[in-house]
Amino acid sequence: MKRREFLNIGVQHINFSQQESLKTTDSEEGAKSGIAMIDTGSCSAWTGGDCRMCYIKCPLLDKAIVIEDFKPVVIGENCNGCGICENICSMINGKAFIKVFLKGINT
Repeated sequence: MKRREFLNIGVQHINFSQQESLKTTDSEEGAKSGIAMIDTGSCSAWTGGDCRMCYIKCPLLDKAIVIEDFKPVVIGENCNGCGICENICSMINGKAFIKVFLKGINT
């Protein structure tokens, strides 16, 4: 199985609540479930590696996650907390270096 096929399979298995969060619109006040935060000390893109899968797989491409200086950066006010970035990072690395935190819990 090719790496790209493997990654696409994982994205297809995102749980229902994460898929539902993608259906939110900007007009739905309070609809965001959380916000993604990158562990810049562990993320391979931030430590000299070449990974931007969280950025590539984000359904809000160039809105919730952008690339600055070849590194992914979360734009908090645009992130809907869907968790796709966390899932793809975990599949690639065995551990997620970008995580979604519920709103109001030390974000």
